[in-house]
Amino acid sequence: MIALVQLIRIVFEYYKSKIEKLNKNNPVIKIILFCTSYLLDCLERFIKFISKNAYIQIAITGKNFCAAAWNAFILILKNALRFGTANAIGFIFRVLGVGFIAAATGCFMYAMTHYYGPYTGLASNWMVPCIIALFQGLVIGSMFMSVFSFASDTIL
Repeated sequence: MIALVQLIRIVFEYYKSKIEKLNKNNPVIKIILFCTSYLLDCLERFIKFISKNAYIQIAITGKNFCAAAWNAFILILKNALRFGTANAIGFIFRVLGVGFIAAATGCFMYAMTHYYGPYTGLASNWMVPCIIALFQGLVIGSMFMSVFSFASDTIL
């Protein structure tokens, strides 16, 4: 389903570029293209959300995809406030977790370049290795916290 929506978006973007070349100054065409692009983006995000929760339902109940997607949709509708609260709290934990992992990785690299014998004085500027380590920490933290996010959705 996600691939089908992405295919529709790709075809739409192709036609959108062709239409924009022909009608550069028409505001009505621009508004229609923007609204259509926005609605396709919303549809894709909605399908990804439903698919994620459907896979959780498949893992828990063992039903087929369509039945699990319907059960997940009904479950989310019945418990919308709980899901919203859990997602808000989970978002805060994800941001704090990624920030902590990135900061810890950067601090660890700083400590390695200043206090650990084999690496002391190896780099002429200690900021470059620390910034690289910080970005690596961001990537690793994002991957780890996405697993945390999936686990918290499953527990809910």
